[in-house]
Amino acid sequence: MSRPLALAALAVGLLAVFAAASARTMREVAGVYNLVGVREAASQFVLHADGRFEFGLSYGALDKSGKGRWRLDGDAVVLTSDGPHNPPRFTLERSGAGQGGGATVLVTVNGRGVALIDVVLELSNGQRLTGYTQTYGYRTALPAGVDIRAILLGVRMYDLAPQRIEIAERGRRDFTVRFDPGDISQQRFENERLPIVDGALVWQLGGQPLRYRKR
Repeated sequence: MSRPLALAALAVGLLAVFAAASARTMREVAGVYNLVGVREAASQFVLHADGRFEFGLSYGALDKSGKGRWRLDGDAVVLTSDGPHNPPRFTLERSGAGQGGGATVLVTVNGRGVALIDVVLELSNGQRLTGYTQTYGYRTALPAGVDIRAILLGVRMYDLAPQRIEIAERGRRDFTVRFDPGDISQQRFENERLPIVDGALVWQLGGQPLRYRKR
């Protein structure tokens, strides 16, 4: 065999060895990883050997899930969620003068009132009133002679930052806002690195390291 052919054969053989080693590494890392050390919380990463992953988190009233693809990058697992992000949106549907001296903000999904939406009212005197909705809305008294300049709506439980709705008309007191949740219950991962430390996955959530041990 000539030297060039021998070198080519060696290169092909080395690539096959590296590919097999990589596949073995994926198989070794693949498995079910459960959250440890956090009371009253259940969470899990499932890494499949074919490069797919699934995620679940349940903590009190909070439930999130996710899925996508994973790969190895050195001593870390890198997660990327499926599909484009569909962000939640608040849309003002109706505003009216209302009755009495108070204000009402009703947030609906599919025509039904929803609770636990965080509300901030910005008033013309510079004051900010804060609270959260019940299924019948958020109701509050208003100081005499002031107008509502803006409504800010968010969902702290899901880390959804407040979205601002400007109120141009004066004298508006009664508001109905439609909420499109989008993929709010989906945990998104965008090339997110989870280091592998002593066989456990470490996920940084809100600045706190969460450890997931392999079952």
